[in-house]
Amino acid sequence: MANCKNCNSTISEEDNYCNECGAKIIKERITLKSLFSHLLVALGWDSNFVVTLRYLIYKPQVVIQEYINGTRKKFANPFSLLAIITAISVFTF
Repeated sequence: MANCKNCNSTISEEDNYCNECGAKIIKERITLKSLFSHLLVALGWDSNFVVTLRYLIYKPQVVIQEYINGTRKKFANPFSLLAIITAISVFTF
C-alpha cells in the first residue's frame, strides 16, 4: 500500500489512478530520456513531423496539394511545424 502524492489517500500498488482525486499514478522514474520524450509529445513532434519535413525538403508541392485536398493526418500541423522550426532556428543562431 502507498499514499497518493496529491491527496494523500491510500492506494494499492496495482492502481493506475487514485480512487479519491483521480490523479494518474506515476510509477516510472524520471530520466533524461523520459523528459525529452514528454517534451516532444507536448510539442507535437512525432513521426508526422519527420515525414512532413522530409516531404517539404524533397517534394513541397506534395505536402501543399495533399493538405489542401484534405489529407491532414499524414502531416504535422503547420502551426506546430512553424513553432518547432522557429525554436530550432532561434537556438541554433
